[in-house]
Amino acid sequence: MIAALFCLIYSFSLSKVKNEPPNPIPFTEVIILGTLYTLNVNTLNYSLYYIPYPVRVVGDKMGYLTAVIMAVFFSRIKNNKKLNLGADKIYRAIMISAGAIGFAYFYQFKSSQANLYVESERWKGYVLIGISVITEALFGDSQAYAKATYKPTSNNMMFSVNITTFFLNIAILLISGTLTPSIRFCLAHQ
Repeated sequence: MIAALFCLIYSFSLSKVKNEPPNPIPFTEVIILGTLYTLNVNTLNYSLYYIPYPVRVVGDKMGYLTAVIMAVFFSRIKNNKKLNLGADKIYRAIMISAGAIGFAYFYQFKSSQANLYVESERWKGYVLIGISVITEALFGDSQAYAKATYKPTSNNMMFSVNITTFFLNIAILLISGTLTPSIRFCLAHQ
């Protein structure tokens, strides 16, 4: 939430300083971009309640692989040579994913870290990782589509993603009852 607020203020202020044109991205695309990004990041982070960190790292890197596969084979952008990704991107994504799997395989749990998650509810972590992987692929394609179709500035794009992300995270914190404790935590640790 704080990162989204910072990026929101930064992108808005910088676009005003640079006297950039108004954001050309339609409201529905702004909602789609922010929702996909929020789902991607929050599900990945919440998965740590149920799975060990190395599994989360693998899920994060698999998200990169699926985003590249989505961009190469299933993108909404058609016939745009400038944005087409080649097979070399898939090889890079496979290497990144293999590295993450190697990290998870060779990572040795310390006894203090082994019980930080609930073993019997590990399946929830895998479901959250799956949602994160899918939304990362969809977010990447939606972002590329918005860039190709509406030609926003980088500040417009940053604002578009973070406005929805900020308000969705506020809603999540309000609904879960954790808004006030999280603000107190931030104020106590300035």
